[in-house]
Amino acid sequence: MELAGPGFASLPPELLATICTFLCSHCEREHNGQPWPFEADPDHQNYGSAQAGVQTPAQRLGSRSDSANLSSLSRVCRSLHAAAEPFLYHCPATSGQSDLWLLAKTLINRPDLASRVLELDLGYPTLDASILLTAMLLHLAPSLQRAHFCLPSDSAFNTLLAELAWSCPPLLSLKALAFSVLDTIFRPTKLSGAAPILRLAPHLRALHLDSCSSVTKHLGVFLGRDANTQPPSLHITELSLSHASLDFESLRFLLRETGPRLSRVSIRRTGTLRARGDWGHRLEFNDVLNNLNGSQQTLKNLSFTSSKEVLFTPARPRLDISTLHNFQALEILRTDAVFFTSHGETKPDNNPFTATIPSSLQELHLGGYYVNLGPDLRVLLAAFQVGHYAALRKIEIDAGVAEEYDPESEAAQQLREVAASFRSAGVDFVVHGDEHQHP
Repeated sequence: MELAGPGFASLPPELLATICTFLCSHCEREHNGQPWPFEADPDHQNYGSAQAGVQTPAQRLGSRSDSANLSSLSRVCRSLHAAAEPFLYHCPATSGQSDLWLLAKTLINRPDLASRVLELDLGYPTLDASILLTAMLLHLAPSLQRAHFCLPSDSAFNTLLAELAWSCPPLLSLKALAFSVLDTIFRPTKLSGAAPILRLAPHLRALHLDSCSSVTKHLGVFLGRDANTQPPSLHITELSLSHASLDFESLRFLLRETGPRLSRVSIRRTGTLRARGDWGHRLEFNDVLNNLNGSQQTLKNLSFTSSKEVLFTPARPRLDISTLHNFQALEILRTDAVFFTSHGETKPDNNPFTATIPSSLQELHLGGYYVNLGPDLRVLLAAFQVGHYAALRKIEIDAGVAEEYDPESEAAQQLREVAASFRSAGVDFVVHGDEHQHP
């Protein structure tokens, strides 16, 4: 049976293009203001336990259903193919290196489509073949805005990639880069291996590193900076480190190259303790704050959390995080609850909240090992009620991830009471994992 009237393919090209934007993940995210998957890694947003069924950012890029829908649309007729084809290359879905080779071949033969590539996931290297492939795709995508690379921890790969990258023109549109590794247990990321690609992005604004273990003091040299007296090599505003096992020195070397304009920093540390009571050179919250001194006037969003195997125990000494008070642009803070417990040792003028939190803070998210926050939070509540911390509008406590959390305990009851008082004062206070709390 034939349909009466004009068909779908007879619509004006402009309207067909609008329809395609709803099937393109890049266009949809741009329209809705949603972040790139590497900018919204769930590992940074949840404490301790992994969520069942949650994909990594690379998996979310490589398994999009929208590309299948666009591809189906493009096969209906010539006019729909012409409308959908450019959108298929905004962020081409790839599930293996063979797909990347096919993509490279297409971009060589179709420079008009090459200019349409805005995002790439180069996450399937097999050493020698992937070196040439990586360089080819960088050369073939002049409009590239975001890219993810999975770098083998192999000196030969890094050396040859550096040589090939020299022949690539600068990627002036590239604003965000993400790096991960194939084997995060035996081959953690060393940032020097990413330097050849970083040098191609003079306008880079966001850098995301997965399983980064070390940063050499010579990073500036790898990035083309001749001396420590010269300006930083990078000028990014967003830095994200997931599954990080950096120490204080490595973070210092990294931040020395990022520049002083960071507005968002997210660090999720991982690893195992050497021995009970021996904290070694593990990166601590005060280390992060001290290294971020140069961004005190620009940092708006800070996240420093721990994976489940490194969550603190009550025996952990209280750290001095008083420099947090100097970050007067900070609006959102997400970190472990233990940093804000006094263990009953604080004096009224040394409250772990009022002595550290800047007045600009709007949201406070705490999680990890459950500690008795109630008494100290009451001091913050009193300060809020007399006009301090006027910007504060949300407090979120993730108590459910701590096995030690007992919702029937006195500490839990105190937390519920102070939560109710905050809500009465106009602050949205949520305790996750507590089935006794009331709206």
